[in-house]
Amino acid sequence: MSEVQITYPDSHCINITKVFDWIVHLSTIRVKNPIFIKKKVKIIKEEICRNFYIEDNKQGSILLWESSSPSHIASTVWISNESKNDCMINVFVNDKFLFSLLNGQSESITIAKLQSLSITTDSKHRIKGKFYMVINKKVAYLDGEKKNIKGNKKVKCFFTDQCGNQTNHCFNEIIECEEVLGVSGRTNRNVMLPSGKTMLLQKVKLRIKGYACVKHYNDNCYIGPIPFFFEESFFLCAPNGTTIACIIENAHCHATLLPSVHEDAHYVINLSIELLQHVKVLGNANILVEGDIVHPCKR
Repeated sequence: MSEVQITYPDSHCINITKVFDWIVHLSTIRVKNPIFIKKKVKIIKEEICRNFYIEDNKQGSILLWESSSPSHIASTVWISNESKNDCMINVFVNDKFLFSLLNGQSESITIAKLQSLSITTDSKHRIKGKFYMVINKKVAYLDGEKKNIKGNKKVKCFFTDQCGNQTNHCFNEIIECEEVLGVSGRTNRNVMLPSGKTMLLQKVKLRIKGYACVKHYNDNCYIGPIPFFFEESFFLCAPNGTTIACIIENAHCHATLLPSVHEDAHYVINLSIELLQHVKVLGNANILVEGDIVHPCKR
């Protein structure tokens, strides 16, 4: 028997979950998701054949060719030293030394990502040669024309899991709502109430995330799942030791199609998501109640 029960024999101490604060809030999340036209890739072959001359060996590195595009795949380079005197040229690819060529020699090499071809020489005589390149470029192009969405706006939006499966579970199971705590925990702020009284409250940040799919009736297709993510903060009575319970009581998703200003997109799906939330601050508390001990009736 506790000291309280000894002093007050008809009193009982009960541990309960206390609601420190409770608000009902309606959140609106807007998401714009462009639907891009599918792209295909084709390989274009480009051939380059040039002669080179070096009159002065003091020129340092001589740039023979440089790429203006990062889309090259594999390229083959053939280079020859056609100088008449005993002289040597050093060949660099992508600013890295590969090999040297004496007069009359030639070499061929295939490079995965060719960006530049350059040479150097220490010879005091005139240098001349030739190089031949076969460059394979990867070029992307749009597979199809841009769709006209005028009069083609019959769409429906619904919530799903991350795999796009529509479920019959409650909104709180398919839409996540959780508190985001910083390193130092919740911050305090003095807030003046409408009565004029000042109260110390804590800043509570909530993160809401989920997925939605859109059914396009005219094209008879499903688009998604489209992720949505949102954070918002509230000032509540949430002292240390309390936990936040975020319950999504109701949710509604509305979708519309908007024209896209980009040439590589058919249109833009505009999602408007409304969530009705109950945000509770809960904590353990002990209360003292008065009551008589009652025994079951004997029959």
